[in-house]
Amino acid sequence: VLSAEQADAVEQYALAFGVQGEEWTQEAPWRWAQAEAAAFDEKHIDQWRRAAVAPVRTLAEALAAPACTGEAFIAAIGHLFEALDAPRRIEELCRAEPFETETHRQAWEKFTGLCEEYAAILADQSMPAAEHAALLAQGVEALRLKRIPPTLDAVLVGSIERSRHPDLKVAFLVGATQRQFPVPVVPDRVLTDADREAAEAQGLALSDRMTRRLLDRAYLAYIAFTRPSHKLIITWPCMDEAGRAVAVSPFVRDLTERFEDLHETTARQTHDLEATTHPSELAERLCLALGADGHIDPDRRRRAVVLLETMTIDGEAVFVRAARIVRRGVLYRNTADLPADLAQRIYAEPLACSVSRLSRFAACPYQHFARHVLRLEPRRVLTFEPVDLGRFYHQVLDGLFRRLQGGEPPRTLADLQPEGVNVERIVDEVIKELIAQEGSLSSLAARSQRAVFLLDRARDVLVDLVRRLIVMSRAGRFRQAASEWWFGEPSDQGPGAEPSGGPRVDLRGEGVEVHLHGRIDRVDVAEAAGTSDATGAIVFDYKRRDTRFSWTQFAAGLDLQLAGYLLALRSGAGPVGGCRPVGAFFMPIEPSGTQSLKDEPGSRVNRPKAAGVFDGDWAGQIDAECAKGRSAYYNFYVKDDEPYGDWSRSGALRPGEFARLLDLARAKIIELARGIIGGCIEPRPYRLGTQTACSRCDYAAVCKFDWQINAYRVLSTRDKRAV
Repeated sequence: VLSAEQADAVEQYALAFGVQGEEWTQEAPWRWAQAEAAAFDEKHIDQWRRAAVAPVRTLAEALAAPACTGEAFIAAIGHLFEALDAPRRIEELCRAEPFETETHRQAWEKFTGLCEEYAAILADQSMPAAEHAALLAQGVEALRLKRIPPTLDAVLVGSIERSRHPDLKVAFLVGATQRQFPVPVVPDRVLTDADREAAEAQGLALSDRMTRRLLDRAYLAYIAFTRPSHKLIITWPCMDEAGRAVAVSPFVRDLTERFEDLHETTARQTHDLEATTHPSELAERLCLALGADGHIDPDRRRRAVVLLETMTIDGEAVFVRAARIVRRGVLYRNTADLPADLAQRIYAEPLACSVSRLSRFAACPYQHFARHVLRLEPRRVLTFEPVDLGRFYHQVLDGLFRRLQGGEPPRTLADLQPEGVNVERIVDEVIKELIAQEGSLSSLAARSQRAVFLLDRARDVLVDLVRRLIVMSRAGRFRQAASEWWFGEPSDQGPGAEPSGGPRVDLRGEGVEVHLHGRIDRVDVAEAAGTSDATGAIVFDYKRRDTRFSWTQFAAGLDLQLAGYLLALRSGAGPVGGCRPVGAFFMPIEPSGTQSLKDEPGSRVNRPKAAGVFDGDWAGQIDAECAKGRSAYYNFYVKDDEPYGDWSRSGALRPGEFARLLDLARAKIIELARGIIGGCIEPRPYRLGTQTACSRCDYAAVCKFDWQINAYRVLSTRDKRAV
């Protein structure tokens, strides 16, 4: 028997690597993690797995023959439950759930009784084990449990059609409308009543005639009206969801005609405290009256406050308990903060963090706290979702760069030809190596046809992307110098953190010191034009789809990725010594919705561009082919021999503006770091138009953000000139 922790470890492993079917009982040890083996104790997990499935293996061996008798099948099932010690476990379950004791015991007794009957009836009947299992499953589905109310005063919910009704004192007939009580009879469009009578005369029994079904409706109404011995309450809506009038059932109209002393009233929602009949109802109405969204007149609200105070001080025990619950709910404030001394112990200075962590804090301080301090992670389940596809793209592009650099002589993308099969061959080889190294990818490819399709489609996307990158590289003078390049040394090994061992990037200001760390997808370098001997560097951050640099999000600290990478290069931490940061771009991987993968390599029609910000003095090095108009590959416009046309939408900045951008990014990073060190963990997600930080947050169940109690941090839109 496994402990809860052992069972949880096995389950987490199985979900992470998609273990299915016969893989649970295979003889070979589980070794799916491969490159991720450090995250799982595979040796013990495999031992626990074998212990857990041992009874199932025994059952499979007992039923391995092509056919077996019913008696042998039930005997094998009995041995399984003996191995699992089922009776003792059911008793433990009954002690843990006393209110469900009768249900658990009754289910066990009925199942064992069914097995005994099955063994007796089909004792000598030989058939495959799968057929025995199907028959037994049908028997289990037909089992019905009796739920006996624990007290005499109980509320039962049931249909009128049930064969036996208990003795009822009061009955509530709900929804007695013309369309629902009883449900209208739909005439048969094929056979008339005369056809059915003729068939019955010839000995052919068909379904009931229309007359019989109409009589059944009347009988059901009779049952509903006559079962209660003391009181019958009938309700129906006056209108539907669209505000249209709803007709009452004709059977209700018959009642009003037969009995003159029936009273019809219209129920209305009321919050009158005097109308309550139970402490729990009183507590509910007090919450409605005193809650943040309560809409009652001030006089009633004051009366509710006085009543709550009276219940708290002078009330009976049952009312004191109700008042305590109401006060906790009404006075609840969904706030969070860290004492200064605790914050100092958690956040050691200098603060080591990534740009994405700072942006997460800017989006919502509590989201940052949940991920990087509490270190909460969503359960890992093996799927090939967009986030996994993005990681796959990055790994292939990194593998492509290393393959080109490892050749003799080393090559770059500009050395390849976009046409022909050479690009496809190289991409295919890199993908093949990656799948062989990644346990999760090989597991997906072996089990899921959908994953195979997605991998094939991703391969086509990558081939098209590499051809685009070749053409872009040839259009300018920048050449790739690094891939997946780490900088800084993270001190917080939270979710997703990796030790980099790269050059340190230190930022200081306002009494705060920050050590940035991160990983840049791609760095390209080029010599400056003219007589200057400076070396410029541009950064590419791969994105699945077309992504633009948002000045609003940059100013709010929500998107500091590109600017943070430029600061890392400016600190002297570039892959090539003495590099001067001159630009950073988001590079879309997948084509837009109107883009066809069959376009000719190098075609400029509907190609998503690299979008970002850069020093306009380097425009000629970035895209030497653009002498006038819009660049085919980047977001800038050449006008009057300068790249500052359509300036408000362009990524080009004048040298002074570009330097100012980096200074603004540095100041924002210092500001956010000061908030983290200060212990701010308040649930204050941003709101920008209809977009909020909560829309893609994994921690909603932890923070309990409620717009009726909490408030969004509303951001205003800012354009390039304003920033």
